Amino acid sequence: MSTAEDIITLRSPTDDAIPLVSNTAKYMDFPMEALPWELANAITAIQTATQAPVEICAQSVLAVVSLATQSLANVRLPTNESKPLSCFFITVAESGERKTAVDRYATKPLKTHRDILRTQYDIDLLKYESDYDIYEYDKDRIKKSPRESGLGSQVLDSARKSNDLQQLKQSLPLEPRRPVLTCSEPTFEGLVKLFGVAQPSLGLFANEGGQFVGGHAMTDEKKLATAAGLSQIWDTGELERVRAGDGDITYFGKRLSMHLMLQPGVAEQLLNDSLFKDQGFLSRLLVSFPKSLIGFREW
Repeated sequence: MSTAEDIITLRSPTDDAIPLVSNTAKYMDFPMEALPWELANAITAIQTATQAPVEICAQSVLAVVSLATQSLANVRLPTNESKPLSCFFITVAESGERKTAVDRYATKPLKTHRDILRTQYDIDLLKYESDYDIYEYDKDRIKKSPRESGLGSQVLDSARKSNDLQQLKQSLPLEPRRPVLTCSEPTFEGLVKLFGVAQPSLGLFANEGGQFVGGHAMTDEKKLATAAGLSQIWDTGELERVRAGDGDITYFGKRLSMHLMLQPGVAEQLLNDSLFKDQGFLSRLLVSFPKSLIGFREW
C-alpha cells in the first residue's frame, strides 16, 4: 500500500503532471492489526483463496462493511459534527491481480441479502397491487356517489366528497422498495431516481470501475455535477435535483458507499483531474495501490 503522496499526482509550478506512480514509491503493509478479528479473519480467508494482494481484499471487505452499517449510525467528529458512516474506496490494480475474484467473495453476503429482499418484495408487491386496486375503486365510488338533494346541495355534496377523499388518502398504499443494493455505472440523475424507489442505503460498487469513470456520469459536461452530488451525499446524506419534467426532488437520510476497482491508467485519469481536486472530491477517497503479486503466486 503506497502513501497518499505516491498515489495522488501533484502538479509542478509549470503545471506539468508528475507521473502517478514514481520509481521510488514506498509500499507499506496494510494495518491488519487495527481491524477487529472478524474482519481480519475474513480478509485473510479471501486472500488465501484468491492469493490477491491483501490490500485489495481489505478494501473489498471494508466497502461491504460500510454498506452494511451506514444506515445504522453516524460518526461524531472531533468538531462535534455528525456525518454519515459511509466510505468511498478506490483500489488501483493491474489486470490479473484477482480483483473480480476478490469482489465475488466479499460481496457474496450482499447478494444473499438481496435475494432475501427480492423474495419479500414479490410478496409485498402482490399485496400492494391488490390494496391499490381497492383504493382506486373506493376513490371512484366516492366521486360517483349520488348528490345530496335540497337547498345548497351542490356545496354540501362537494364538501362531503372532499372530506371522504381526504380520509381515503390516509390509506393510500405505498409501493414496496425495490430489492436493489448496488449499482455499477449510474448517472447522478439515475442515482437520485434509484434512491426514490430502491433501498435508502446503496453501494456504488464496480470491479471494472473504468465503466463508471469513463461513462456518461464522468463526461466533461457531467463530471462536476456528479462529483458535487457524490460529495454532498457523502457529507450529509442529502440529495437534491430540480428538473422541469420531474419537478423538485429532495431526499434526506440517504446513504451511499462506493468502491471502484481501477487499472492504473484509469486511476491516473481520475486522480489527475484538477476539477475533482478543486471540488474536494479526491479528499473523500480512500485510495489503495498495492504492490503487484503477478508472477509471485504459488499454487
